[in-house]
Amino acid sequence: MKFLTNIIVGAIVGGIGVYFTLDWQEENIVYSLSAPAKFGNINYQNLNISNTGWNPAVNVKIFVNHSGVSFDNAQSTTTLKNIGSEKNGLASIERLRRDETVTVSLAYKGDPLFGNDIKISSDRSIAELIENESGEYLPTWASILLTFFGITFVVGILASIAIPSYNSYIQAAKEAQEKAKQEAEQKNGL
Repeated sequence: MKFLTNIIVGAIVGGIGVYFTLDWQEENIVYSLSAPAKFGNINYQNLNISNTGWNPAVNVKIFVNHSGVSFDNAQSTTTLKNIGSEKNGLASIERLRRDETVTVSLAYKGDPLFGNDIKISSDRSIAELIENESGEYLPTWASILLTFFGITFVVGILASIAIPSYNSYIQAAKEAQEKAKQEAEQKNGL
């Protein structure tokens, strides 16, 4: 039992170590696109870009595959640099810090933008589209922690049933052995 416990604890410690050395320190860029608001023949949409990772994202580039969207009709409180010379290039952001969100407001003519019309990348990663309707998502570390607590809970429940049953079985076996021993002694003594 002690050997099995050591293996399980080693696997947990190893898994946590791998998680923190590989995933924890990386940048993780995600983006979402608001539903279009149409006034006349002009569409208005907000593009929200976030870094949910640990390290800052550097040289974040926004590419939009839409003829009506250009650097001239994009606004943000963050400084944007024009990358219109690149294919489908809209703008770049120098640095996106941990837990920072940048909103780029777009006003354009034509069909509405969809999430797959937009590609965002940095020097080390490619952004992932998240849906606005999905609300908040559970971070990886929270999923791992909740899974660990769930497994611990199930193991605890099983142990609380199995250990007392095993102990009572051992006690009953010892009592039966002693009783058999006493009966054997009484038979031999008669």
